[in-house]
Amino acid sequence: MALNRSLKLAIATGSIAVLAGCGAMDAEDTGDSPVASATQTSAAAETTGYQNDASRNVQVLMQADALKQPAQSVIHFEFDQAIVPRESLNALRAHAEYMQKKELREVRLAGHADERGTREYNMALGEARAKAVRDFLVAYGVNQDLLVTVSYGEEKPVVTGSGEQSWAQNRRVEVLYR
Repeated sequence: MALNRSLKLAIATGSIAVLAGCGAMDAEDTGDSPVASATQTSAAAETTGYQNDASRNVQVLMQADALKQPAQSVIHFEFDQAIVPRESLNALRAHAEYMQKKELREVRLAGHADERGTREYNMALGEARAKAVRDFLVAYGVNQDLLVTVSYGEEKPVVTGSGEQSWAQNRRVEVLYR
């Protein structure tokens, strides 16, 4: 979405610059309407150099957007599950694309569980969740050597308290870039 807005802004800015640099193109010059055709605008842009600037701006914006770290870095899980939830798939795809384009040293996948269950069970469940996220990212082309899984079990809750609202926030995998 941000890429589309940035791309549209760059194209619009480039188009305005191209039209402004072309000089006055009126209906008598073109034989058509007062608006220059795409071919005329393109030809005029080549002689003025504005198209190259606009193209360069678009490329820079696209590269900058492609290198932005995805906003959603926490994947929440259902009770007693280590299956990547359907609603998190797009976020994980964005992480996979980011990891492939950016030179990274390590990405830590930290698995967590809520307070229910034994300490040993929750450690295993946190590890299973982290590995599920890792397997998804690897399936989307991320180098497995980049990914490190760790489990904190129930040891690092983000929300304290008992009840489903608290527990739901604590059942998670955090994607941590280094």
